[in-house]
Amino acid sequence: MKVKSFLCLISLFVCLTFCLYISDSWSAMVTPDDFNGPNISPVFKWQKEPKKWDAGKTVKGWLHIEGVFGGNLWCSDASARLYQEIADEPFDIETHMKAKWGNNTSDIAGIVAKSPKDDNWVKLKLWMHADKTAQIQFQKKCTESGDGLTGNVAGYRPTTGEAELWLRLKREKDKCTSYYKTAENEDWKEIGTTSFPFNAPYEVGIYGGVDSGAGDLVVEFDYFKDNTSPIKSAVDSKAKLASLWGKIKNE
Repeated sequence: MKVKSFLCLISLFVCLTFCLYISDSWSAMVTPDDFNGPNISPVFKWQKEPKKWDAGKTVKGWLHIEGVFGGNLWCSDASARLYQEIADEPFDIETHMKAKWGNNTSDIAGIVAKSPKDDNWVKLKLWMHADKTAQIQFQKKCTESGDGLTGNVAGYRPTTGEAELWLRLKREKDKCTSYYKTAENEDWKEIGTTSFPFNAPYEVGIYGGVDSGAGDLVVEFDYFKDNTSPIKSAVDSKAKLASLWGKIKNE
């Protein structure tokens, strides 16, 4: 009888494992994070991890990053980039960011999708200047004009060394469309649509760094999410399985 009960428990555990695997596979592959801390989702990886960063410690509910020297993302990728690798699928990624910068520096921060196999990327960023102005740019590798791209989005020009932005990149097949807004309740402003080959796997995420100068950039991200996903917070399948197995054994 005990053997039969044990076999039933094993069968149930295998079934639950399979169901969790399938449910995760059916959901969007982009894992969101609201950066409440103290840790970030384990699906994220750092390229050029900043020496000074934290999730939810300096500012509650925000990923806080202090400037990384030489963190440019233009004709080569030297960015301090927090990304996750995903399969070949549509996405609609979004972030809310704040930035502060000072004199004698040139800083960048934004959202990016990279295709490592093509050695190319499409990005929507804030480019911050030493005179405390800034501009929004929608670019691909070494390219900022034509095919829906722009090096200077019209109608946006902060002058105080501080900025708050919502940034969004939407992928449909081999097209990527960019949007921005400056307040949560505003409608999205479409910037443009560009052609971009996505060869899986590819990488989506956020980045920030000091292109040149003294390195006094502070950039903060409120969240990273995919609007196509029904999942609103990170799901840890291993934790769920451990919890379920514990309940099964105690019954």
